[in-house]
Amino acid sequence: MKIVFSLVAHIELEETALYYESEKEGLGELFKTIAIEAIGKLEIFPELYMQISPNVRRIVLSKFPYNIFYNYKEEVITIISIAHQHKKPIYI
Repeated sequence: MKIVFSLVAHIELEETALYYESEKEGLGELFKTIAIEAIGKLEIFPELYMQISPNVRRIVLSKFPYNIFYNYKEEVITIISIAHQHKKPIYI
């Protein structure tokens, strides 16, 4: 399976990592590592995480209050958004 990031998701990943890094050295890198590891599981198990609508599934990250929203069709998994759990993702 191929994994692609929407522009929004890519920006959210980078901005969130920068925020956490500014709070404590190494925390931004930990955030990215946890997010990428969770996303990496999708290559083998694209249906691993909970379906929240007919076309969208959600990964709940451990250790950080963030969700990763994605969908997949055939051989392509698209990471739609990486959003804080307390923010309403209106674009989902």
